[in-house]
Amino acid sequence: EYTCFDSASVNVVVWKKPKAFAGPDQYFRKGKPVQMDGNATGTNISYSWSRPTYLDNPNYLKPIARPPGSMTYVLTVISNNGCGVAYDTVKLEAIDKLFIPTGFTPNGDGLNDRWEIVTFEDYPEAVAEIYNRYGQLIYRGHGKNYKPWDGTFNKKPALPGVYVYLVNLHNGKPVLKGTVTLIR
Repeated sequence: EYTCFDSASVNVVVWKKPKAFAGPDQYFRKGKPVQMDGNATGTNISYSWSRPTYLDNPNYLKPIARPPGSMTYVLTVISNNGCGVAYDTVKLEAIDKLFIPTGFTPNGDGLNDRWEIVTFEDYPEAVAEIYNRYGQLIYRGHGKNYKPWDGTFNKKPALPGVYVYLVNLHNGKPVLKGTVTLIR
């Protein structure tokens, strides 16, 4: 008796569809550069930002933007294998007056890692303070030599949660009070 057999194999190549991630919307000080945080996935893709104006390199996923005011950019990711096109938008919001953020995420990803009051340095006598829920002062920043809060207390990461801020611009106006949420 004879046993006959044959074998064959087929290579199956899966091309992943393109996906675009333009990054989170960002606030920036009018006239200062903004680091964008785009990302793209897929097989054999190409990408670009549209409205390439005010970007140091519209073909780079993380260009530096220097728009004269608020602007929306679109990240387009194209499959060079014909598997489609993906889009995502990001808004850069120009701020030219005092802006106090209501939250931040000090996780080291380069986005919203610090509680930064936009245009604070325009008020050299100003003082910003952050208190925890026990009323302890855990951060103080001054208008001149301003360093935004990095989410630490006694050189250790502060606990996630809601903190109270007081901002005294020392310009005859009332003290600004509010809360900021630290998210980890």
